[in-house]
Amino acid sequence: MIQEFLVFLQRIKKTNRYGDHIKMQSFEDYFSKKAIIEVLCKHRLSKAKSLHDKRFQRKIVKHDKREFIPQLYEYFPPRKEWHRFRPRKAQRSRTGNHTLIALKRAIAWYEKNEPSKSWLIKLNKLVHNVQSRAFFADSFQFSAPTVRPELKSGNNYRAISSLSNLEDKIIDNLNAKYLRESLDVTFESSAVAFRGGEGVKFDRNHAIDKIIAFRDKYLGNPLYVTECDIRGFFDCVHHAVAKDALDRAVKLLGARNSSVTIDKRSRKIFEAYLKCYSFSNDVKKAESTLQRKEKNKKAVYKWPLENDTGSEGPYYLKYFYDRPMQARIGIPQGGAHSCLIANLILDLADKETLLALSSFDEDSLYLRFCDDIIILTQTTEAADKSFEVYTRSLEFLRLPHHKAVVLEGYGKKFFEESKTKVAFKWNHQVTEEDYPWVQFLGYQIRYDNYLRVRPSSIRKHKRKMENLYFGLRNSLKDKDKKVSSRRVLYRFNSKVWAFSSGRVNIYLPNTKPLPMCWCSGFTKLANHLHDTRQIRSLDKHVDKYRRRMKKFLKKSTGGAVAQKRHKHALRFYGSPFSHQRQFKLSN
Repeated sequence: MIQEFLVFLQRIKKTNRYGDHIKMQSFEDYFSKKAIIEVLCKHRLSKAKSLHDKRFQRKIVKHDKREFIPQLYEYFPPRKEWHRFRPRKAQRSRTGNHTLIALKRAIAWYEKNEPSKSWLIKLNKLVHNVQSRAFFADSFQFSAPTVRPELKSGNNYRAISSLSNLEDKIIDNLNAKYLRESLDVTFESSAVAFRGGEGVKFDRNHAIDKIIAFRDKYLGNPLYVTECDIRGFFDCVHHAVAKDALDRAVKLLGARNSSVTIDKRSRKIFEAYLKCYSFSNDVKKAESTLQRKEKNKKAVYKWPLENDTGSEGPYYLKYFYDRPMQARIGIPQGGAHSCLIANLILDLADKETLLALSSFDEDSLYLRFCDDIIILTQTTEAADKSFEVYTRSLEFLRLPHHKAVVLEGYGKKFFEESKTKVAFKWNHQVTEEDYPWVQFLGYQIRYDNYLRVRPSSIRKHKRKMENLYFGLRNSLKDKDKKVSSRRVLYRFNSKVWAFSSGRVNIYLPNTKPLPMCWCSGFTKLANHLHDTRQIRSLDKHVDKYRRRMKKFLKKSTGGAVAQKRHKHALRFYGSPFSHQRQFKLSN
């Protein structure tokens, strides 16, 4: 594998595949005062959104806990002061995030006119501390991340780890940005997640566009598809593998232009990020705390340590390591560097797979989003060979993957139970060997490019609506309300619509990008034929819990519970407040 990489490196030097010139900012530019304040402002707005979500119940129920004000707010002016710097309404459509602009404008104005403000002095001190640590620290260190459990299924939990120290968060964000944008030119275009650099617009919907275009190109002809998913990618990355991956990317960058280098201080921060965490030390040994907190003795952080597949092979960590609990394995899932590390490590697998596909005299498509891949070919030989090369690359990188499933008939197992599939024929189902659907990144695509959302994504979205209802109902059960039942119902409706179909303006045509909501994750449905029954079921689910909330509020206030159906009828607010409307573009 290393020999193949060196051959590839020589080929890059000869062909100058990536171009002749690289425009790069210096390491100091990424840690300028302006850049640090930009990150702080975004973090401030993110924290405000989180508090706003928690405040939803606090404003309704009496005698609730006192509101927590984050320490982060000490570095900014009060909202009543910076709010007046927002762009005028006529300018907001052109300026993007007007709240972010207002914060930055306010800081710039106070720096020029009132530099003695206490919050501004604290802000300048924070900027100085961040720059001193990034530029001059002899032995850079991150504080240990905070681990938060997130339920996956049954008794299995996912460990979401994030840096809690504010200075650490800023340095993590800016150094990852520096490396991501500097090394982005070495990555393949088939990698469509966590990309950086000027003009890069890769995302999950871009990947679906590529699949649809490839299917259109060979419409009416069968294609062969294979998929592979790594088991707990972030929890299974060995730190030595991550360092080697960074070295490979730096060599590729140097092969393109020998005058371009990566700052040594950035490398030091990268290694400190790896050093501050390992899954075996920071997570796996803390399972007793998880069980006590969740009051469940069977609760575990899922980690593919032992052979639980019934087959020998690269499906678990003990296949690669004699003592994985003593190895430095695992990186924080919630850090900015982690997204970069995913592309650094799997770039080798990308290059090997594309090289294998290029050996066949046929058109093909290979896409990777983080650790999920899909390969589309015109022959089963190309699909089998590329899958073999990809899994061999994973074995070299010491990453366990889900065991490949040989499909036997079309049914639930095809969608729900098989994360890694050997080559199958994507075609109109005329025989038992044909499969009409493929799925990737939450979408399911039929052979004629008819779209639908993956059923598990629909179920997850419905559960969020249910959790919102039950959470509010339980908080109201034994406590007095601050506001009227009518107001509670209005706030519940607004909350459900906000995360489902977004905050919309009913007086404007639906030609702009979808607002930030569940629908915005599936924008391809707006441009293609799709399963409208799924979308209608979501609107019915919203109405179901709006109706249940209305009925509960009537009972809780001692009012007579209406017996007739029409007494529970909901007010119709219009189609803009529905999932269906978000996927219908105005002419």
